[in-house]
Amino acid sequence: MIIAGGKGQEVKFFEREEMEDESTSFSNIGKQSGFKDSVMCCSFANTSTDFVVGTADGTIKIFTK
Repeated sequence: MIIAGGKGQEVKFFEREEMEDESTSFSNIGKQSGFKDSVMCCSFANTSTDFVVGTADGTIKIFTK
């Protein structure tokens, strides 16, 4: 999975898929929006479904499931 700051105030989640011809494709599997300012950084661990987002106004949000 890849997590990336999207256009402006959202984060998008992508899943990697290997194709039969050995190429790689990425599918958008979700997003988190509603931040007050632009997303500047985001991170997650491959051992958890939690992730953290930092925005341009200095806000840090931790999302847990």
